[in-house]
Amino acid sequence: MHETKTVLLIKGASQYDAMRNYLDEIADGFQQIGYPSVVIDAEHDFFLQEYKMATETFHLDYVFTCNANFYQDCRDLENARYVTYLCDRPAQHRDRLKKLDEDAVVFVCDLLYIPYIRKYDVVFTGSYYEPKELYEKIIEQYQGVLKQFVQQMIQEMEEQSWLTIEQCLEVVLNENHIQVSDEEFDELVAEFWRVSYYARFYYRDKVIHTLTKNGIKIHVFGNGWGDFVGNDAANLIWEKGDYLAAREAVANAYISLNTQPWFKGGFQERIASAMLSGTVAVTDDSLYIDENFTDQELCTYSLEKLEELPELIKSLLEDKEWAEKIAEKGRRRAQEELSWQGLTKDMAQYLEN
Repeated sequence: MHETKTVLLIKGASQYDAMRNYLDEIADGFQQIGYPSVVIDAEHDFFLQEYKMATETFHLDYVFTCNANFYQDCRDLENARYVTYLCDRPAQHRDRLKKLDEDAVVFVCDLLYIPYIRKYDVVFTGSYYEPKELYEKIIEQYQGVLKQFVQQMIQEMEEQSWLTIEQCLEVVLNENHIQVSDEEFDELVAEFWRVSYYARFYYRDKVIHTLTKNGIKIHVFGNGWGDFVGNDAANLIWEKGDYLAAREAVANAYISLNTQPWFKGGFQERIASAMLSGTVAVTDDSLYIDENFTDQELCTYSLEKLEELPELIKSLLEDKEWAEKIAEKGRRRAQEELSWQGLTKDMAQYLEN
């Protein structure tokens, strides 16, 4: 048995009353599966009173319309998901579709319309720091032997992307024939945290340049991207907007590109956000991802084999059917396991046991 949901359906003007009839039929369909449904008519003089009564009387789970109508009227319903059915080409309703947030659901009557609903091919959300400038700022924070250690650790990370900061420190200590206690080792790791911070932006710069140099346009959301330079910088589009704008962009993209903040055994919330939005998550790999996910749910690339990344991105953009299958399987997996609510339940169960 599915959980009962309450649906508010809003009818508007329609040539030959076609969409108005569709919504009556859809309301009946919801009723048949046990979803209480309320239909109100925007063409009525007392529409606002009907709307107010419906929203105050019922706990609404969905607001259902045709052709992306009435979205702005429903923005005040925080717990109701907006759902719309497109009876025409998306281009005819472009202005309204552009206003939908990442939680909205759009059904289409033609599979070939799906590509037109997406606003971006590839998005990346996160800040940018020019690596050379960051390197200089980090190095000046240290003196003497500590400065030498930082320089060596950064060189190791640039040459071996799979190293954690702890492994990097071990390599440098061994190269310099230095032995330390466990406590001293922990203190040094804390002292050299800036090395992993540098590595994050070093590889972020490398990943983005790898794609833009291969003619792939990337829409980026975050601070600092004005410092991204090079002959390929024309393929990087710096979008303005805050965290909410970035979330909306991820939902409106085919691909959400991710570089992990030096998690070698973990997972990043940007990956989960992309999957929950029904977008193909493309991320650098980690032990956790390799052991817990398949290439049918998300796509991974290796920082050691970045030359393969452009072909992966181009293949996903060219084969929309393949991309949609990955996005859908990823969305289902994320809904089951990767929402904060789901993770909270897992933690609560662990605590109880």
